Amino acid sequence: KDIAESWAFDMSPNDFPVSADRGAVNLSPSYYKLPATGQSVEVESKSYSIVAHLSDLPFLRTVTERLPVNVSLYYNKSTNFKPDSSRVDIYGEQLAAPAGKTEDVGIRLESKNGRFAVRVNRYETTNSNASSTQINAASIGSWMQLTQNFANVFGYNILPWGYDATAAGQTGSSSDIFNGITGVWQPMRYNFHYFANRPLQAGEILSADGAWIVSPALEQKIIDNTRTFQRAVDPRFWQAWRIKTFGDFGPSTSDVTYSVPTGFAITEDNVSKGWEIELSAQPTKNWRVLFNASKTDARRTNIGNANMREFMDLVAAALKVPDGVSKLHHYWGTEDVVTAGKNWFDGEGLAGAPGSEWRLAQLVENTTVPELREWRANLITNYDFDSGRFKGISVGGGLRYQSDVIVGYPPMGNPNDPTTVEYDLNNPYRGPAETNLDLWVGYNRRLSTKVNWRIQLNVRDAFQSKELIPISYQPNGTVAAYRIVSGQSFSLSNTFEF
Repeated sequence: KDIAESWAFDMSPNDFPVSADRGAVNLSPSYYKLPATGQSVEVESKSYSIVAHLSDLPFLRTVTERLPVNVSLYYNKSTNFKPDSSRVDIYGEQLAAPAGKTEDVGIRLESKNGRFAVRVNRYETTNSNASSTQINAASIGSWMQLTQNFANVFGYNILPWGYDATAAGQTGSSSDIFNGITGVWQPMRYNFHYFANRPLQAGEILSADGAWIVSPALEQKIIDNTRTFQRAVDPRFWQAWRIKTFGDFGPSTSDVTYSVPTGFAITEDNVSKGWEIELSAQPTKNWRVLFNASKTDARRTNIGNANMREFMDLVAAALKVPDGVSKLHHYWGTEDVVTAGKNWFDGEGLAGAPGSEWRLAQLVENTTVPELREWRANLITNYDFDSGRFKGISVGGGLRYQSDVIVGYPPMGNPNDPTTVEYDLNNPYRGPAETNLDLWVGYNRRLSTKVNWRIQLNVRDAFQSKELIPISYQPNGTVAAYRIVSGQSFSLSNTFEF
């Protein structure tokens, strides 16, 4: 039984308290301190195991004595946890501690002389409330901050962008304009505008230099859509991410900022189950063989808690374009700049694409986890010479096998409408299966009654050539990154035992 408690205090530039007399940031310890109460989590775990050697049970001994093998049965059930009280969700609400449960059932058969044995084990492990790494957390805050920041710019002409491109003497064809009064270049106002390569429509304005078509009606529609979306977001989000709403989302006198909540995590449940087989044999006194193999099926479920799903669904709904033009926007409002939807789904102009990552996470829910090899097998053998001309020499080898692995999925949908993004789960990009061979030869000799000497040469990845193995793919199917295979390697060890 464990109890964990945590305290956290975080700030963003918008939160800095400023003294009334000097206009300076208040750095008083009475303000910058941990809260009196924190977050607490209490978790309890239990585990037990049962092993039954049937040949040792009195009421079965007479029956098992007739069998050619000894039989043992295994059963294990255990729970575990991580007493972590520091994690919060997208609304700043405390998350439950990660917890796991494992159940194993197995049988072991062993020859009466102990030289041959086989064990088969079936296991299932579940992990709930684990931290997921599938979504770019920081980009969520950046996207929300930029959405509000530039809606404010559009709506309130916030300095230093408050210069109207349609005013006489100013140019809309550059990111800067020349102010004839001050004699300096100054940033142009971020009107929502198009290149002047089409006729004016009703209500539109041509810029002073004839380079831009400004659409006040379209700009207002974008602002209205953004405000509708922002007001629909749970107020706990803005508080948790330290994004100031300035009343009813504006006006602000400077850029809106954000900070990722301390301990922010996206949760998921994991289920892993499979088979494990192990064979050990000693056919002769000097020859030993060991073989093991495993088959694993691992899946992610319940990605994101209820608050996370609510928020992500709200964003996706806001990015739909019912009339073809009323899109949320980031940055300046020119037609050559990506929309907020392209940021969200494609990552253009933004470090990360939380919408695309979230969409993929939902699509692959309860499917086999990518980057997991379903089959692994190992064979090891060694032979020791204890007489004759080869006395003291040992030779052996190991064979390692891994089945192929999923390293990505090709995208589907309309590339001009990121809200239609899908992934072809039936035809994934795969990394190759791999087989590796290790060899060794050693010599052992007693130099005296107290000193034993052993020298051994190992060859790892014998006959393996240098090559590149793909580990991720671009959406168009070309390899994005490789893993370097350095080829075979040699090592020589020299050991003296006293």
